Amino acid sequence: MKFSHRPLTDLVNLLLLVPALFLVSAGLAYLISRIEAINDLLGLIMATTPGRLLLSPVAVLGGPLLVLVLNVPQLCRLEIRPEGGCLRFSLLLQKATLRLIAVAIASLLITLLLAYAFAENFKVLPR
Repeated sequence: MKFSHRPLTDLVNLLLLVPALFLVSAGLAYLISRIEAINDLLGLIMATTPGRLLLSPVAVLGGPLLVLVLNVPQLCRLEIRPEGGCLRFSLLLQKATLRLIAVAIASLLITLLLAYAFAENFKVLPR
């Protein structure tokens, strides 16, 4: 009997995305609704040791980065070859819908987290 790693890989991808997805979702929900209960929930979670581990920067940024590092090389292949005095570039994507969705979500989460980190620490200095 042959064992398929695909369901296990999809589950690992989901588990790696959960901390960042939770933090970004909570932040966006608070930004949209201004309900203090969302911040109170995050405070309660961060008061516990498992919560601090789950929402640590290593888990929040490392999970989506790991999803990208583990999946992009398996899903994408870039070919560059000379043809008639020119270079032809080809990008081939493997048909693995759940993995492509995981890579897209991971890319979106990383973009949102880095944009937030930049905007939060950006200061306009008067001239």
